[in-house]
Amino acid sequence: NLLDDFTVYVSPLTRAIETCKNIVPEKTRVLVSELLTEKVTHITDTGSPLSVLTKKYPDYTFDFNEEKWWYSESDTEPSEILEKRIRKFAKKIDLNKKTLVVTHGGFIRKAQGSLVRNCEARLSLIKKC
Repeated sequence: NLLDDFTVYVSPLTRAIETCKNIVPEKTRVLVSELLTEKVTHITDTGSPLSVLTKKYPDYTFDFNEEKWWYSESDTEPSEILEKRIRKFAKKIDLNKKTLVVTHGGFIRKAQGSLVRNCEARLSLIKKC
């Protein structure tokens, strides 16, 4: 398995998990992190309850336990909340390991400051500050 020495993270939105299933070989350990979800700006940016996801994707490891894990305090997630999620996720990454992240354009745009196309793959080198 080419990804044996990678840590693989994916957003819990179904579209990201399905993308991950198409690019990551079976039996690869995949960690689902609610921190990677899209910035909530549309109804399609909300997710499925954790109980639904764990039944649908039993081979994936969910690193959260909130049933309703997406932002729901208003129609649009404030940028400050997204920035806080990005910082929290960045702290989880082991810079000594290779990491694959399957996430969304809004998350990447805020984290890297650049636009991404739908289904675009990027190689990013992250250095400790």
